Amino acid sequence: MALEPGAVAQKWASRVRGAQADYVAGVQGKGSQWFNNALQAESSYAEGVQRAIATGARSRGIQAAGAAKWEQAVTTKGPQNWVTGVTSPTSMQAYQQNFAPILSAISSAKASLPPRGPPMSEQNMARFQQIITAVHNAAQARGAGQQVVQPLRTVY
Repeated sequence: MALEPGAVAQKWASRVRGAQADYVAGVQGKGSQWFNNALQAESSYAEGVQRAIATGARSRGIQAAGAAKWEQAVTTKGPQNWVTGVTSPTSMQAYQQNFAPILSAISSAKASLPPRGPPMSEQNMARFQQIITAVHNAAQARGAGQQVVQPLRTVY
C-alpha cells in the first residue's frame, strides 16, 4: 500500500489535535531543564546561525518558501496565534513588568523637560533627545545590567 502524502498529513494533524494533553504533560515542570540547556548551548546556537549564513541556507529557505507562502501563513495562522499570545495573563503580566521602567523613565524625563520652542528648533530637538535618552537608558538598565549612555550630539 502506497502512502498518500495528503492522507499522511491528515492523520498527523488528527493525532496532534488529540495529543494536546500529552504535549502539556511533556513540557510541564521542565522549564529549568530548558533554561539550563539553552544557556549551555549558546555557542552551538551561534555556530549554527553562522553556518547558515555562510552556506546561504537561510536565503535558500526563504526563496523556497516564497512570498506567497509566507503571506498565506501569516494571514491565516498569525492573527489568532498573535491575539492568543498577547492577551494571555502571562504575556500581559510580562508586558506590564517590562514596560513599567520605560513608562517611569518617560514620566521622569517629561518632568524635567525645558520649555517648548518653535517647530524644529534646537529647544524641541533637545526635548526629543532627552526623552529618547531616558527610554534608551531604561531599556538598557532593564535588560543589560545598567548600561547607561550619554545623549547623542545632534548634527545638522
